[in-house]
Amino acid sequence: MYTLLSKLYLQTVKKGFVGIVVGNSAYSGVIIPTDILIAEIAKEIGFSVKSIFVTRHLTTSSQQKRELEYLKNYLRESIVVLEK
Repeated sequence: MYTLLSKLYLQTVKKGFVGIVVGNSAYSGVIIPTDILIAEIAKEIGFSVKSIFVTRHLTTSSQQKRELEYLKNYLRESIVVLEK
């Protein structure tokens, strides 16, 4: 992801915007906040994080639904908006 964001930074004009649609995940009951991780990496590269919009909440597979019911509010699809 660092390589992709670095290349996007080079290709984006000054004051230009980049939008990235991403979904969070959970593995063994641990939330992976992909949207926040991408925002942090983007800041390190030089982008300014303008916003993270939560577009919808995600559901887990039927096999994990009972086990991960308590995580349902944390599984989400987001748009990370970056500015150069």
